[in-house]
Amino acid sequence: MAKIGLVLNFIGTVILAFSLIKSNKTIKNESGTYYGGNQYIESSLIKNRRIAIVGLSFLAIGFILQMF
Repeated sequence: MAKIGLVLNFIGTVILAFSLIKSNKTIKNESGTYYGGNQYIESSLIKNRRIAIVGLSFLAIGFILQMF
């Protein structure tokens, strides 16, 4: 079970790492100032929250499996 836990930890870490990597275009859109608000930042935050939940779930399950 410990090996499965390590694999899940690796997958969770990769998922979290890819959520931090953004293209130059995305960074430009998210850092811009727009009349009526920045629509790009809202969608990015929602996407990042979902990815973080999935990544952290993999990490939590992986750590639990390593105990057995």
